Amino acid sequence: MEAEDKELILKLANFLSNLEEANNHYNFYLGGGCLRDLYFKGSFEGTKDFDIFAVPKQGSWSDIITKPIDLVKYCEHKTITTDYLSDMLERNVIKLVQGYADGILNPVDIIVYGKYLTVDEIAEDFDFNVNQCIMDSSEVWTYTEAFKEAKGTFKLVQTKSYYPEHMAERYQRMLTRLGKGWS
Repeated sequence: MEAEDKELILKLANFLSNLEEANNHYNFYLGGGCLRDLYFKGSFEGTKDFDIFAVPKQGSWSDIITKPIDLVKYCEHKTITTDYLSDMLERNVIKLVQGYADGILNPVDIIVYGKYLTVDEIAEDFDFNVNQCIMDSSEVWTYTEAFKEAKGTFKLVQTKSYYPEHMAERYQRMLTRLGKGWS
């Protein structure tokens, strides 16, 4: 891993910590494509954005209704409510906040879940095996069994069908991103 990537991981972990400190009713995780890029390609080079997942702590539903997320060191660009996106609602995602975090050049999207999920459940909610990894603010990574299998077989497997009309195109894009040797 390059020095810039190590520095960026530290910045992202600090950003997660700042969010958790300001929002005691949520857990925050980094996950999906950015970690896929780092793990399988060894670098964040080419990563288009960083996805942060905000998940209510167990028993915190009343808190998330009454308290918005305090976006510490974050410049919000726009918020998208998911009430018209059936796939997002099925996943219990209640909104998507797009913007930038201090010191991180790529966009940072905050995906807000409306119910408690374990770290494993969050990772298993992702659409392809190679995206099913999560990092917490302590830089601890969690991988699904499907992710571990991808690591050994270099086989891209669709695990969920979100936005079915776009999945074939997304599959091809991901194969291209992963590079030679993947099928």
